[in-house]
Parts: sequence; structure tokens; C-alpha cells
Amino acid sequence: MALTLFISDNYLFLQILYLTLKYDSTWYGGYFNKDYTAEIGTINGGVIGIANTGKGAKASYRIIKNHWAGAFYTRRPNFLNDPTSETFGAFYKYLGNGKLRGSAGLAQSNNFLQKSKATVFSGSVSYRLAKNHFISASGAISSRTSENAQQVIQTRQGFLLNFNYGGKFVGGKLRTSVNGTYQIQLLDYPIMNAGF
Repeated sequence: MALTLFISDNYLFLQILYLTLKYDSTWYGGYFNKDYTAEIGTINGGVIGIANTGKGAKASYRIIKNHWAGAFYTRRPNFLNDPTSETFGAFYKYLGNGKLRGSAGLAQSNNFLQKSKATVFSGSVSYRLAKNHFISASGAISSRTSENAQQVIQTRQGFLLNFNYGGKFVGGKLRTSVNGTYQIQLLDYPIMNAGF
């Protein structure tokens, strides 16, 4: 359900906002200018390799020309009731001069139903070779901890690396993309929970 409403009565607006928040409707509000951004509602944190979409808030600030830093916080399935999961993190973006772009992020996700926690550091960079050709690379390192019914804690660490080439030919009518991904789970070892 999407609802856009402009009302001069603040009480009615707040009542509709409360009902939207409580009953998990999709909603979004954002403000963007040349120096900062602020978003609230159904947002994505923008960190590769972790579930970071949900109801929450996200803000970023331009540090200097083309360099942005920000943070986010999301909860699922909705924001006001008890969450089944939450994710929070920080990110950096370099918007470049039209040829080079990059980003990096650090985030943690807590899933309360599965009794698991994941932490991910990820980054990406892209470079425009010519008007219609670019290359990009992205990578992530992760650590996930989960507890099973026997209170055995398992830790898994992983690694992801991706390379991509994209191009347009025949006046932009033919587009190509070639990419490769390498993904590995580095460790999988159980740790007994000592009653903590």
C-alpha cells in the first residue's frame, strides 16, 4: 500500500504515520542536497554482502568534493514492533570525476530468530575506460556467528571477489557484460557455549 497525503492538520498526519509504521506498509521519505542526505522509511544501507534493507534511517555527509561518508540503521519486519533482525553500519563513497568511482562499507546484522550475527567489510571500485566501456571490481570479507539448539556456536568466515567488464557497441544498441566471481568459506569451526 502506498499513500501520499498532504494535510495541514498535524494530528491527522501523525496518526496516519503511526498506522503506516505499525502495520508495516512500505513508505519512504528523503532529503538530498549538495552537502548531505537524510532518508527514512524503507531503505538500503548499500553495503555489499549483507542483508541491509528494511525500515530505518540513513544519512550521509559530503566531507570534501566527491567524498561522502554516512551511516544507517534498519530493522525488519517493521520499525516499531519487536524486530526479527536489525542491521547497522557505516559507508564511504568516492563519486569521482566521471571516470573513477568507489565505495567501502562496514556493517553488522543481528538476526534474533536464528540467533546469528554477521559482520561484513566490503568495497567496490569502477573505472570508465572510454565513453562506452568500463571495468569494475568488488570484494567482501565476512564473519558469521550462529548458535544452534544445543547452544553450540559456529563461526564461518568468507571471502568474495568480483570483476566485471561492460561495454556498448553499435551506437549503444548492443551491450555486453562479462563478469567473474570467486567466493569461498574460509573457516567453519564450532565453539561450545560456556553458559554466557
